[in-house]
Amino acid sequence: MAELSENKHLADFIKFSIKDSILLGEGVQDDDLIFAQAEEEKKFLDLIVDTATDWYILNEKGEKSIILCPIFHEDDQITWMKDSDYF
Repeated sequence: MAELSENKHLADFIKFSIKDSILLGEGVQDDDLIFAQAEEEKKFLDLIVDTATDWYILNEKGEKSIILCPIFHEDDQITWMKDSDYF
């Protein structure tokens, strides 16, 4: 059952990320909406602030490249930054 719960948590995060990327893309300035998003984001800090390097991409050779938490978009795109680009 824990796996099902983890999958739902990840699915909920993806939905949140899509909604957040839409708002950012629209340049939303509404303070109440921004505050609400920030409050909801707290539910996903375990995924966003991942120190265990769970987020990574694999190249053609199967080599891992550690990334920061990806951002999901409504057009099925996923964007990310490499961990080394940020720090």
